[in-house]
Amino acid sequence: MGSGKSVAGAPVAGLAGASFDELDLMVEDEAAMEISDIFGARGEGPFAALRDRMVEALFEARRRRREMSPLRVQGDGAIRDVPEEVLRLWSA
Repeated sequence: MGSGKSVAGAPVAGLAGASFDELDLMVEDEAAMEISDIFGARGEGPFAALRDRMVEALFEARRRRREMSPLRVQGDGAIRDVPEEVLRLWSA
């Protein structure tokens, strides 16, 4: 967090003709708390599970609408626990 992904991601997505979804904000909205609070109250495992569910929902919604996959910008560790079915969506 705090490396500038959100600042750089939106303009890069625009240049690529892709959408840009702020995954951290999606997670915070779903949990009704900030990421630091999720880690403090629940730990990394539940945060990662929530993040992965949000990624899966995002890609599934885009697949249903036949939209281009979003430009994905993420922090460390976000790719290691992504379910296989989500990885298949990325390559679809």
